[in-house]
Amino acid sequence: TVAIDRQWCLNHNYKRMECRRCAAACPRCVVGDAAGSGEHCNDCGLCLAACPADAVASDSVPCGPLVRALEDPAVPVVFACRRRQEGSPWPCLGFLDGRLLLALAMSGAGSGRKVTVDDSACAACRPEVAAHLEATFAETSRLLMLAGKRPLARGEDAARETAPAKPISRRAFFAAMFGATVETVREVMVAG
Repeated sequence: TVAIDRQWCLNHNYKRMECRRCAAACPRCVVGDAAGSGEHCNDCGLCLAACPADAVASDSVPCGPLVRALEDPAVPVVFACRRRQEGSPWPCLGFLDGRLLLALAMSGAGSGRKVTVDDSACAACRPEVAAHLEATFAETSRLLMLAGKRPLARGEDAARETAPAKPISRRAFFAAMFGATVETVREVMVAG
């Protein structure tokens, strides 16, 4: 299920704010305290990617695999939904956003870490997710190339690549995420 954390939601913190990005991103999203709840939610994750304040959370998008990916920048990262890869931790890839993909891709040494997304079934399964991923890939790859890093990889070969699972602490996750974000901003600013 998907829920909005009122502490982070812009609408609850600013009197004149009328943010409706979650509802605009997902045709099934219900705006308000019960966003994406009940029979309306299909676990696409688009509302998570659309929220500028990270106020939307879902119990169907686990953080563990993302934490492990940030911990070891030498290991390639592969995203595939459960429809494409049995045992995948993600029911859908709509939660992927540019910030996350940049942090993962920039955390590798040299030309950057290889980040691959198997979006080959998205257009047939959920066209709105396919459109979101197309726009996200284009902008993220453009920023990576400006920074002299490898662009994102896409396609069916993504399901064949695997990364070893390693446990990681919460502290290490946030340290790696912050470090990768700072490095991304620094490299884009220097390149621009």
